[in-house]
Amino acid sequence: MDEQDFRASLRDALDHSTVPPSMSPDGALQAGRRAARVRMLATGAAGAGLLAAFTALGLVVATTGSGAQQAAGPGTPSVAAPPGSGTPTVAPGVPGGANGSETKPVWPTGPDGSPQSDRTARAGKKADAAVALAKHVSELLPAGYTAVASAETNLVQAQFEDKVGGKDAWSYLVATEIRKGDAAGQLIVEVYEPGLRTGATPCDLKFWSAAASCRIVSSGGKSVAVATGGERDDRIANWSAYQYPDGTVVFVAQSKSGNFLPGNSAPSLTVLPFDDEKLAALALDPALHIVA
Repeated sequence: MDEQDFRASLRDALDHSTVPPSMSPDGALQAGRRAARVRMLATGAAGAGLLAAFTALGLVVATTGSGAQQAAGPGTPSVAAPPGSGTPTVAPGVPGGANGSETKPVWPTGPDGSPQSDRTARAGKKADAAVALAKHVSELLPAGYTAVASAETNLVQAQFEDKVGGKDAWSYLVATEIRKGDAAGQLIVEVYEPGLRTGATPCDLKFWSAAASCRIVSSGGKSVAVATGGERDDRIANWSAYQYPDGTVVFVAQSKSGNFLPGNSAPSLTVLPFDDEKLAALALDPALHIVA
């Protein structure tokens, strides 16, 4: 198991009724990566016992000064098996091994001129973009709500997703615990570079799980999707989605739960910070439009 396997299960947990993905290679790969990303957010910092288990697997978590987590560890291949597929999918690579029958992942080049150890950027332009995104997200909250910079379950990540048109395409994820009095919730922003997410309409831009409902909200003359809950799981209360003309897709989500850990004891928010109209406007915030 590596960090991508570990990150693979919250999206499945958030949508128990998800239809298994098609067996096409591209579809299976994207489904596996979506599941991987959410598994990490669901588990977060699960305590010393879990950290010891990760260490035994050769996986550790590095924490930034703000309390946000960025995945770190050895350069093990990223493998994610979509539910029901029976076959893992492996990141693009080149033949390796003595007999040339194995596949060795080829990751993007880091700022030191060497290939990254895995999908996650820990330095350079992409990592800096994720950190800047996190800073901006923490400043979006209305009066009465505060971002908890030191929360152990905060997450800041820039991740290589795939090659699009021969170029590396990345996604960015920020999950920040928010507080109103003693109650805790989350504000989550996910950005995909052009070519990674598409939809005929804004409501076709799927976030982590199938929505219970979705409607189009007009904001600044643009059409933004605002989706509510999940078909069987409402830990993500609602989210907005917008695809920019250049193909960049932005999701802004909010949850009444401070984190998704089984032992979470913090009272949940009773009132979310943003209504549908404000949530739609956030998806159009120029600072969330990360240009590749």
